[in-house]
Amino acid sequence: MLVACLPYGSDDSQLRRVLAGMPAVDAVVLPAAGVDEGAVWLEQLLPALRREIFLQPELQILVSVDREGLESTLRTAAEMLCQANSEETSLARTGTRGEVGQVVEWLAAGESLAHSRTGASLSDEAILDTASIRFGAAPIVEVCEIGASLVISESPAPGSLILGAIYQSLGIAGNDWHRLATAETLARLVESPHEARPLWLEVTDDGQLELVGLPTLTVEMLEASLETLREEVARDPSPAVTIGLDQTTIEQIAPGRFSLHPITVQPAAGRYAVEITYRESAEAPPQKWPTSISRLQAEWEAQVWTAKEWSQRLSS
Repeated sequence: MLVACLPYGSDDSQLRRVLAGMPAVDAVVLPAAGVDEGAVWLEQLLPALRREIFLQPELQILVSVDREGLESTLRTAAEMLCQANSEETSLARTGTRGEVGQVVEWLAAGESLAHSRTGASLSDEAILDTASIRFGAAPIVEVCEIGASLVISESPAPGSLILGAIYQSLGIAGNDWHRLATAETLARLVESPHEARPLWLEVTDDGQLELVGLPTLTVEMLEASLETLREEVARDPSPAVTIGLDQTTIEQIAPGRFSLHPITVQPAAGRYAVEITYRESAEAPPQKWPTSISRLQAEWEAQVWTAKEWSQRLSS
């Protein structure tokens, strides 16, 4: 199982090079959630992605986009596939069901919704706009197992696109924390917006995970990215497993091939990160409130329809 990652801002020619750089790519991920103009970038690439889906029917393409651009990207993708006589292509949407009305339910269930960094309480006077849960790979795994060709995910946790794509190939139990942590760490490293180079993640025939790059990629380049990832993991932990990277190093096992060792792991805390958008008054600009809720309070959306069905649903 081989997954390619296309860095944000890449164009059609770079997509071709990424797919040509390694034979038999099974999935392509395009992480754009949290990036300015991410939805615009994805929509500009959709004609090229449609071409690749036509040329390689078994290829899976997974993209992430902020809530603001989710419906637009989904509608554009569905319409474009229909116009290209690919209306039977399966198209998936994954994301959150954490609408504003549920914030009250979370509070009633005992969630404090304290600010993730400061611990402050959300004002009772706040006017709530949206509430978005940052799910991990679970809803993406669900639609990938169904066989969706194009998966559009709303702001998933870092690494979730790749982890969702490779999970079935890993063949690991849900409590195999070490392999899960290794897979997620490598997925986050490959998806990192700090990486301006194409990277691939491979699950080998014997179940090992290897990060793959061009021959010019060095351990020193990856160590710099790993240092940034250490800070990000502490600030933005995984919803699936708690990862410790203090002693982790990168080993080159062959030209352009690398592995990680060791990783400190333990079960996750059982909470999902949530971003609430609110206003202090009706005239005030929207602000973000990062918090978290118990996984027991969260419900995700994972829908798979053909492009034709999506086009009909979104136009009605």
